[in-house]
Amino acid sequence: MTKIQYKCFASKRSFGVEFETSPNISKADIKKLIQMVCTREIYVSSWEQSIDNSYWHVKQDSTCGPLSHKKQQYGWEVCSFKANGHKNITHIARVAQHLANSGLEVNDNCGLHVHAEVKDYDERQVAILLAWWVKIEPIIGLMVPEKRINNKHCKMWSKSRKISVSNSYSAADLWSIVRPTEFGPHGNSQKKKTLNLVNFGAVIAGARHGRRTLELRMPDGTLNGEDVAGWIKLFIHFVSSCRTRKMPKNMRVAKTIDEFLEILGLHDKKTFFILSTGLRKTKEWILRRIISSKWASKSNPRMVEESKEALKMMYEPFPEDNEDEDKEKKSPKSASAKYFSTKKKSKKDEKEKEKENRRLWDIHKYIDESSPWTEKKSKYKPSNW
Repeated sequence: MTKIQYKCFASKRSFGVEFETSPNISKADIKKLIQMVCTREIYVSSWEQSIDNSYWHVKQDSTCGPLSHKKQQYGWEVCSFKANGHKNITHIARVAQHLANSGLEVNDNCGLHVHAEVKDYDERQVAILLAWWVKIEPIIGLMVPEKRINNKHCKMWSKSRKISVSNSYSAADLWSIVRPTEFGPHGNSQKKKTLNLVNFGAVIAGARHGRRTLELRMPDGTLNGEDVAGWIKLFIHFVSSCRTRKMPKNMRVAKTIDEFLEILGLHDKKTFFILSTGLRKTKEWILRRIISSKWASKSNPRMVEESKEALKMMYEPFPEDNEDEDKEKKSPKSASAKYFSTKKKSKKDEKEKEKENRRLWDIHKYIDESSPWTEKKSKYKPSNW
């Protein structure tokens, strides 16, 4: 018998978001725009690290400016406050959309970065999470433009020479291979991965105090509210889902969209998930990103077709009930059964309507005759009265 489980986004895991943008609006004006929709403090500076901040931080970024006459200009980085929960995800997404509506732009050098706090993880657990990440990384890649694939600012772990996806590693062995050895914030190639382990590694190694976080760096730059909320939920839900997992047998890429969704914690072949509205929207958003991606259509059309089928199944969970006309003609029994089922449903609807009429009659029969309801109330009178 298939198990049924209700699943919702209930994680209180802390996170922070970094929006890389073009400098087409000044930092001072960005501060004013955020103040229009947010009561939190906003700090403006050149470049500074943002650690456990309770405020928005608008600063300079040398990596995300547009190219001008073969020379890259500075861009801006808008960092959210340290947040958690669905309410803050919605708020941060709304602020991002407000900035986009106000004219702030992103360019091809911009990325969206999400930090997830992992104070409840040790080195072994991070290695396990990374192993599962490597299995879905190429499919996550179908959700972003081709320019983000093995981009110099977000190199893919699945293409790293350090690890072999077909090998079977223990968690300790994998951590010894991937653990960061450089902890500087600038010019550090080890942090420029789709999943950045440097902040976590630095705290574990005692090299510096600060953010014990894992950073998602793969998404392309965006201020679209739906995309911002989608990436945050995808990453936070994935991190929370990996908390109690064991090491996979290997790190080969997921073969089907169902396996991919299962690793993300949004599907299970043994359990029927009833997803909350929020998680359902996240799952739908993931599938639509793959379906609409030009890179996905070009590099993995089979996964696009599987995504279409998965999206269709979200709204047609029982396709076997939709029998074609030929089968109905050949099977009088099924046609008869369908007739009596419809008749039964019709009677049930009539009873529900009668029940509602009784309720309304009870309310309106005491209304004074001079009331404007006098002309209307007779239509609520139950048919058998």
